[in-house]
Amino acid sequence: MPVALVMAGGKGERLWPASRSHRPKQFISLFGKTLLRHTVERILPLVGVDRLYVVTQKEHLEATLRELPFLPPSHLILEPVGKNTAPCIGLSAVHFARIFSPDEVMVVLPADHMVFEEEKFQEAVSLAVEVAQSGEWLVTFGIPPTYPHTGYGYIRCGELFFRDSRGCVYRGEGFTEKPDLSKAEEYLRSGKYLWNSGMFVWTIGAILSAFKTWAPEISWGLERIAESLGTPEEEEVLVEVFSAFPSISIDYAVMERASRILVVSASFGWSDVGSWKSLGEILPKDAGGNVALGEHIALESRGCILWTRKPVVTFGMEDVVLVEEEDLLFLAPKNRDQDIRRLLAYLRETGRTEYL
Repeated sequence: MPVALVMAGGKGERLWPASRSHRPKQFISLFGKTLLRHTVERILPLVGVDRLYVVTQKEHLEATLRELPFLPPSHLILEPVGKNTAPCIGLSAVHFARIFSPDEVMVVLPADHMVFEEEKFQEAVSLAVEVAQSGEWLVTFGIPPTYPHTGYGYIRCGELFFRDSRGCVYRGEGFTEKPDLSKAEEYLRSGKYLWNSGMFVWTIGAILSAFKTWAPEISWGLERIAESLGTPEEEEVLVEVFSAFPSISIDYAVMERASRILVVSASFGWSDVGSWKSLGEILPKDAGGNVALGEHIALESRGCILWTRKPVVTFGMEDVVLVEEEDLLFLAPKNRDQDIRRLLAYLRETGRTEYL
């Protein structure tokens, strides 16, 4: 049975203003539950509470425990500051190495994704665990693309490594960051590329070894943290070392550099819910393709996303996003949803941090 790590420290900035500093994306409710709760409940049947851990930032400790009251507080790993997924995963692996054998398999899941076919998800995870348990491979999940998405990273698949009734596993031949439209169309036509899901499976020893080989600037700090665990200096060392880590994703730090990568081709109805447009793709639509959280009266309106509590009347509107929060309204063209971080930078520059 693997150990599961749910990463719940992200900001989800592209879903601003529903995702805010005091309520990041993993605490947004969809289909009756928060994204965090959905993630935990889909992996629990494979690992049980005893082998489930959540890593988050200190400021989200109370919210996480409220959302997961069955989780022992000792199963929360706390980052002193946010430093992206590589330091987050490294810190968690160091804790796991102290509790479990280095040969134990570790499943890493973002807390803020949606999966709609949970049985297929669990089959894909069991397949990934099986091929990862040798300790020779870093395994990730790739999602077969359905259209030329420019907001996702891509993985190029090589030769078939393994296949059974649960799915296919390929050699990973490289990672590509978010492409422009023409490149995304090329990837789709080739049939050799999968969307990068940001979910991983490996042994504890394999990922710590990979840090040592491919990200020594992080590995040295992880070793210092490991030495301090259980000592009076633990907190001081953690803050000092972790704060000095580069803010870098696991893809940049390890996966794009490593050579022994396997990719599970996973068709289980996945979305990273990474933008208003992607959120609109998974929610129910009316005849005009509009998505509305509350009541919507539409005339000659198409493709709108309306995240509001009050009823909204639209006339002649196309492809706009309207979000209502207690302290503000946000209105933007839907095709600018990948640019929201520019807007947040503008709010910081102009001193309007109360809206972040």
